[in-house]
Amino acid sequence: MLIVGDHKVSEVICLNCYRRWLAARPVDVKLYDLKCPQCGTVGGAIETGETCIGDDLLKQAMKE
Repeated sequence: MLIVGDHKVSEVICLNCYRRWLAARPVDVKLYDLKCPQCGTVGGAIETGETCIGDDLLKQAMKE
């Protein structure tokens, strides 16, 4: 997880369809409020725990 200003950026995974994506959200937004961009499930996301540096997150985000 990376905190940039008042936002969190982390890799999350949907427990319904197993889609992984980078979630950039305000720090007060909870994981159970996230909606999967693939299947639309709300509340099924967890952080993967993958450690990335800022450059890695930017490179991955550019691919999506």
